[in-house]
Amino acid sequence: MPSIEELARQTEVLFASLGGRRFRVESRELLGRPDQYRAGFALRLADGRTICEVVYSDLEVTVRVAGTEVFGASSHPGFAGNMFSPEHLAEHLPKLALQIEPLLGNPSRDVV
Repeated sequence: MPSIEELARQTEVLFASLGGRRFRVESRELLGRPDQYRAGFALRLADGRTICEVVYSDLEVTVRVAGTEVFGASSHPGFAGNMFSPEHLAEHLPKLALQIEPLLGNPSRDVV
């Protein structure tokens, strides 16, 4: 099973260049004790125009772009839901990133 630290790092790497952008990590917080199965993380990435927030908490993933939820309990394009065990999240993060990419819009215009 991947550690929460490893999942947070994998998410940073996958989301860093989505949509032709160059996101940088503004904040990174590990949630809960790292040895807990339901531990998680909160990432805030920005490229100067857009803020992307990824939260993995209590086995649920939520992604917000410019303050709007684009992946979560009520909207999870390409998936049956937004709950993932740590090992399944590691497996599905690349597909999740691909599903989020078109929702970022054109990198040449302001979205925020």
